[in-house]
Amino acid sequence: MAAFELSGVEKRFGAAVALAGISLRGEPGERIALVGPNGSGKSTLLRLLAGLLTPEAGRVRVRGEDPARSGRARGAVGLSSGDERSLVLRLTPRENLRFFGALAGLARRELPAAIERTAEELGLSPSLDRPSYELSSGNRARLLLARALLHRPALVLLDESSHALDAAGASLLRAALARRTGEGACLVFATHDAAEAHALATRTVALEAGRSCTPPAARAEAV
Repeated sequence: MAAFELSGVEKRFGAAVALAGISLRGEPGERIALVGPNGSGKSTLLRLLAGLLTPEAGRVRVRGEDPARSGRARGAVGLSSGDERSLVLRLTPRENLRFFGALAGLARRELPAAIERTAEELGLSPSLDRPSYELSSGNRARLLLARALLHRPALVLLDESSHALDAAGASLLRAALARRTGEGACLVFATHDAAEAHALATRTVALEAGRSCTPPAARAEAV
């Protein structure tokens, strides 16, 4: 079964066309980079896969189900958008992860080990019990990533999520993502960083004005 599939997807915001007939399929273990200028549709595509938006036309499926309608499909997704407003800053990272892990369906008995394991993967362990408002921007970025990876989702979606990380944090993230895709998860990430796309992706999809176009790199692949 495909990790996800978009078929002829169109998405508009008023008169503005965000995606115009995009078709794309991702398989377990793939690491797909979405590249393109601001406004090209990268974030919209990720939000459609997360079930946060619905298309005007076409079909979105995650593990065979519509993520906007299926709780099981949404539970198979881990999204990090880099938006700190989604965190509860008065809580510690451990408390944030406990809350969001429960929302993602992790059993109470599974949460402590999942939190410790994911925090260690991303170098967040020393900050787990500090108030989140005291964290540096880099550690808040690690917390947002830990939230996305905590429940070991089958589809990991990252929207420019590594830009606040230092070199050590970026290295830990690459290793964590390699482990997850090695276990069969599919990764889709939006980036402006050609080096990041080259380091992480097994396939690159270029977007421009809501349409797929020919990527610049020889290793890249259009939809």
